[in-house]
Amino acid sequence: MTIHGMKALLLEHDLNDVLLNEDFEKLLSTDIGAENHETREHTLRIAHYCKVLAKAVGLNEKLQDLAFYASQFHDLGKLDIADELLLKPEKLSDDEFEIIKTHSRIGYDRLKYTQSGYLKAAAIICYSHHEKFDGSGYPIGLSGEAIPVLGRIVAVADVFDALTQERPYNELWSTEDACQLLIGEKGKHFDPLLVDLFIENLDEIKAIKSKYKDVE
Repeated sequence: MTIHGMKALLLEHDLNDVLLNEDFEKLLSTDIGAENHETREHTLRIAHYCKVLAKAVGLNEKLQDLAFYASQFHDLGKLDIADELLLKPEKLSDDEFEIIKTHSRIGYDRLKYTQSGYLKAAAIICYSHHEKFDGSGYPIGLSGEAIPVLGRIVAVADVFDALTQERPYNELWSTEDACQLLIGEKGKHFDPLLVDLFIENLDEIKAIKSKYKDVE
């Protein structure tokens, strides 16, 4: 599929047409987080953060549930990335980072032909959650509201969680410092409205973070 064709699919996808089915339930029952070295708790935090943001931005209950379930597949493509890159504690080389970046398209390609509306939405999240509001993200440089809303939501949730949990490749940030980064990236990396809503609902975010702590 061409870049233009991919962009058209991203923009034309009707989220209101999605329905949960057995294929989605079967895939959701697998522990994707464990397979790509993310914890199940990380996956659940992302899902709950996304549902909070979906509600705050005014999506209906059906789309809030969609955000919760589909967001859990945002890093599906990392299953095809070598462990030594995913877990490398040192700064990645430019070539290594280019390999990491392919996970967005890999995840999309795994899901794009599914008959499940939820997994079609998950495919779009895989493809779009590393786009940036100012157009400097990847894989195709979408900007502003051209980025699907679920991709914009997952971008905020994913970066916050990555910063506030200890990983081999980054230092642990406090909640307050992570929020300051989100604020500083309004209009650049992130949708300004979604950052504002995230901060407004920080008490609920903190409760989720506390409830779903990584297991030692």
